[in-house]
Amino acid sequence: MLMNIPSDNIITYHGSFRQNGTYNLILDYADGGSLKDLLDKQVPPSTTEGIEQFWRSLFGVLNGLQSIHQWMGPDGDDPIRGIHEDIKPDNILLFKGRSGSAYDFIPKVADFGLFSHVRQSKASSSEAMGLDNHGNQRYNIEDVEKASPEIVRDGANRTGPQLRITSCEVDLEPAVESGQFKDSGCGSSQASNIQGPHENGTELVHRRTSKSSSALDARCGPLTLEELGQYRIAMKSGQDPDPLAQEVVDFILHNLAGRDQFFFIDDSTSMKDYAPVVDKTFLSLSWLTKRLDPDKLELSFASAPTAIFKAKKTKKLSKRVSEQEYRRDPTLMESSFGHLVDEVLIPRLPRKFSGLNFNPFARRQMSVYIFTDGNWGGKPGVERPLRRLMKKMQKRDLDRNQVSLHFIRFGSLMSGRNNLRFLDDFGRDENWDIVDVKDVSHPLADILIGPMSPDVDNRDYDS
Repeated sequence: MLMNIPSDNIITYHGSFRQNGTYNLILDYADGGSLKDLLDKQVPPSTTEGIEQFWRSLFGVLNGLQSIHQWMGPDGDDPIRGIHEDIKPDNILLFKGRSGSAYDFIPKVADFGLFSHVRQSKASSSEAMGLDNHGNQRYNIEDVEKASPEIVRDGANRTGPQLRITSCEVDLEPAVESGQFKDSGCGSSQASNIQGPHENGTELVHRRTSKSSSALDARCGPLTLEELGQYRIAMKSGQDPDPLAQEVVDFILHNLAGRDQFFFIDDSTSMKDYAPVVDKTFLSLSWLTKRLDPDKLELSFASAPTAIFKAKKTKKLSKRVSEQEYRRDPTLMESSFGHLVDEVLIPRLPRKFSGLNFNPFARRQMSVYIFTDGNWGGKPGVERPLRRLMKKMQKRDLDRNQVSLHFIRFGSLMSGRNNLRFLDDFGRDENWDIVDVKDVSHPLADILIGPMSPDVDNRDYDS
């Protein structure tokens, strides 16, 4: 069953083995626990956005049941494959979504111990019934009959897709009753409030499409890194986040996921006064960007650019940042950045021939976030390694966004601003700009998009 009907909302079967006389299945690990855990322990959403997110996530259960039952459109031509028979919150496992919200999850139907096979028939046919294994006895047949008497007609020992859907509705009633998650009782008092399956219940509920960037600009004010820190605290404490902050985060996750995320921190002596701000900025930004990176975040410092620290969880990386000593001579930035370019970035560039990559060390596209004040002295020469990187990318006929350099400026000394402005303009005459400079106080989305969008890159906040 699990092997033959793949679905994003059915637990994935990876294999099995026998040990000490027992049979064991290897399934997905549900990092969000079960739906029962969520309903019992999580504070219910109180904002419109939180409520919408919860139900949008929960409707995935119906996608899983659709795959099991093989429902189809109004013509009713597809065959029924099976009936789950034990739909309940305990058997719906949750996988955390990218936003980090407790209400953002992917539900997967699990526990097929009472699964019934039925003969092939049209899903709309009364023949699509199987032997009742008496699963999910929390609500008896009388409770379901009160909800939908028209579908309880083939005897107490028969079951079918419509009966299972109504059972699912009754089981999820605690999530609806009085807007509370906690189960306030069971039995006919809940069942009386549930209507039978809609006449077009064989059709899937369609998800709302994500908002476009123009819609984001129209509705949202700019979310700053400082406000991202407040959003992070709210999410980790189980509070409802600011809805506009949630919308910006959703926009970022939808548009920027899939790139490697690399942090390069200038630990020169001139940056020492900004160390507390650097710590807070890295903590918030790494917490968000780890959801964009398919594997692990990477971190290095100007004092040792090729010593790369990697982690999926950011706690250890944040500790390294907070413990870093700022001793590097700021006038040596050309050397530090040059080592990063020559020994880290260029070796990871794809080397293609006839459309095939022949560099075994090549990586996916990468965003590099460079924390600095730009106070590297007069004519620091940082553009020279930048030029080498650009020429190598052009020679290999790579996309301009293969590597994007996001300089995040701390402080406002004129010498640093001038150095960074020079880099920001570098490559524009050739229409091959891979650098953007934003102040740490600038909008979060603009910092993360940076040179990948000419419109964002060209925004001037200082004029």
